[in-house]
Amino acid sequence: MGSAQDPTLGSQPRLTLGEVYRFDAVRTGDGWQFSGVASSPVWSVGTRPTRE
Repeated sequence: MGSAQDPTLGSQPRLTLGEVYRFDAVRTGDGWQFSGVASSPVWSVGTRPTRE
């Protein structure tokens, strides 16, 4: 992680999240198509934003 801050973010919480993605695909007459995508968080660093 770099130390550079994006000035457009202001003081909003910052979160870095690592996830595992799982993709399902089916072969159709038009070629391969995604039929499903799922993700599972593995690790995180930072503060999660709160809902207002």
